[in-house]
Amino acid sequence: MRYSTDVVRLTVSRAAWPSGSRGLLVAIAAVLVAVQAAVLFGVRAGEIRELFDPAELAPSIELYGDRSLLQTFVAHADGLTAITLYPVSRRGPATGRVELTLEDGSGSPIARETVPAAAFLARPEWTWTFAPVPASARQRFGVRVAVPEAAERGGLSLTIGPPEYVDGVLSVGGRVQWGDLRFQTRSRHARVIDLLRRRPGVQRGPWVGIAACAAAVLLAASLAALAGGLLRDRTADPPASS
Repeated sequence: MRYSTDVVRLTVSRAAWPSGSRGLLVAIAAVLVAVQAAVLFGVRAGEIRELFDPAELAPSIELYGDRSLLQTFVAHADGLTAITLYPVSRRGPATGRVELTLEDGSGSPIARETVPAAAFLARPEWTWTFAPVPASARQRFGVRVAVPEAAERGGLSLTIGPPEYVDGVLSVGGRVQWGDLRFQTRSRHARVIDLLRRRPGVQRGPWVGIAACAAAVLLAASLAALAGGLLRDRTADPPASS
């Protein structure tokens, strides 16, 4: 009699499997694959974003003459190619020019650009794009901003925030200052898949992307199967008798 009961229970369990559950599981797997693909190929995890809360922002010491600002940082990805700065708007016309310099860890210049001060201050942010630095990941750099032609009270300030950035130091006129510069970086190889592919000791090649996609599909299928098993068990359990 026990055997007959088990046979009946198994038959009911198979018959109770929802007709649309297979489509649901396929949809779950597709969504999981899409989410993982978005993370691997869309999220730019290798960028620096030191933006701070609005209530924490403050202007830096005024920059003019030979008083320049320097913020050091460590790049997270290869192909460092842009830095966004946030100037503080000022009263009166802006004259002269702003000198931007990207320095390596020893202080040697890597890239330079001169921008009219009026153009630099005409918008709330200024993105400086330069030739990509090939092997920039885990390397120390510095961005220097100077207004050599400006006199006191005729220079400019940049937006800074609290000292939360642990990989760099803010200095003005050669003296270390409280806080850190508000800035962002842009790199060519900052996506999650790029960071995986370009890790030290990893042989570069298309197999990294293929392996990542295969792992994403396998994980999605496993999670979808788990969800299907939970759904099946819930459907198969008979209602509790009162």
